[in-house]
Amino acid sequence: MKAGKRRLGAISLAALIGLTAGCGGTDSSGPGSKPPAEAMSTEPVTLKMQYFGFLISAEEVQQFITEPVKKKYPFINIEYLPPVPGVTLETLIQQGNPPDIVFTDFVNSIPVLNNKLPLDLNQEVKANKADLSKLDPSIMKGIQAIGSKGELYGLPFYSEKFVLFYNKDLFNKFGVPYPTDNMTYDDLLGTIKRVTRVENGVQYAGMGTHNLQTTGTWWGIPVMNEKTGKADFQTDSWKRMLNLIKDIRTIPGNEKGDTTIFYKNQTQAMHPQMANIMLNLIKTVDGSFNWDMVPMPQLKEYPGISGALRPAYLMVSQVSKHKQQAAAAVSYLATSDEFHLYLAKYGKLPPVKIDSMNDPIAKQFGSDVPILKGKNVQAIFQYKSAPLPYITEYDKIAATELNKAEAPVVNGTQDVNTALRSTEEAANKLIDEKKNAK
Repeated sequence: MKAGKRRLGAISLAALIGLTAGCGGTDSSGPGSKPPAEAMSTEPVTLKMQYFGFLISAEEVQQFITEPVKKKYPFINIEYLPPVPGVTLETLIQQGNPPDIVFTDFVNSIPVLNNKLPLDLNQEVKANKADLSKLDPSIMKGIQAIGSKGELYGLPFYSEKFVLFYNKDLFNKFGVPYPTDNMTYDDLLGTIKRVTRVENGVQYAGMGTHNLQTTGTWWGIPVMNEKTGKADFQTDSWKRMLNLIKDIRTIPGNEKGDTTIFYKNQTQAMHPQMANIMLNLIKTVDGSFNWDMVPMPQLKEYPGISGALRPAYLMVSQVSKHKQQAAAAVSYLATSDEFHLYLAKYGKLPPVKIDSMNDPIAKQFGSDVPILKGKNVQAIFQYKSAPLPYITEYDKIAATELNKAEAPVVNGTQDVNTALRSTEEAANKLIDEKKNAK
């Protein structure tokens, strides 16, 4: 079944904060259920693993996947399959030689599903007695939503979280108070203006921004309407997001902020970014950068919500010759308390429910990462994250058009309403063309 004909469950704020246990596999005793699985062979096997749309390095695979799995299952070896230029995951699937395990994220889960790669893991979760009730409900809803009949096409591995990084030296230089844990966007705009300036011929920017679609994910705003199946940009939420970007980018001197200017040039005072991505970049200049982080600021329209999660999932190929072993490995990584604490110590956010900052994961987060010593790592846990938005296979088309609304609004050639209306119309035209071509 193609994703365009599925009804993906919307992930609501209520689901984020109120969903309780019950994420386990479906009952295998009913009509049409699969027969009990045979016992897993303990003959040595090597499983190939590749990422799709969301980067994981060979070193990270070795440390966080291969070694922990081998410790649990000595007969299972997981080998990183480096991507080959011109040879896509789709090509490998068409050739009948896909990897056994695919590492991807929420945004890219539907393209993997459209290529008919992932195995429904409900039976395997039961066979491995994997307790899914400990996992973050929103993250589980994300992967469950892409199935049309309760299928479970992957299990969460870890999650990225957006936080606000800042350069302490620049704030000290300009005599401006540091960002705080409870900032609003009104506070942030004032701070950006105070640290955006020219000194000794150097232009200092206050804060970089991300594109419009990414900014919307910080509050779980979808680009597609679940009821109509169409791109939906002319909403109060998208108008608020576009006005926010306009307010930030039209501050004189703050038009061109980005990640590189922040961590490498160090002439930008703040930057919102996923924690692991920024930490990996900061490691390349460690020792020359005096930085810290705070939670993402809050909007009055979304109180208590600070930034977004971007979960990473592990999917098992349904044509793998070693499905049982791959499913056992994935189930272990998704649900092992010991492994979750190991991830946390190395600064990777496990996909579990964390109810307070006294949780062992929150307390030990980053303890084995030297550059996090003395940093405000509690910024990651202080507030709730936005719910994951409803997604479809047409999100990429819609998001590409939505982001085109930014430039004319920022440069003053179009107002917000006109820009969103024209990009929505363009997106729906392209989506209709793709639907009609099927």
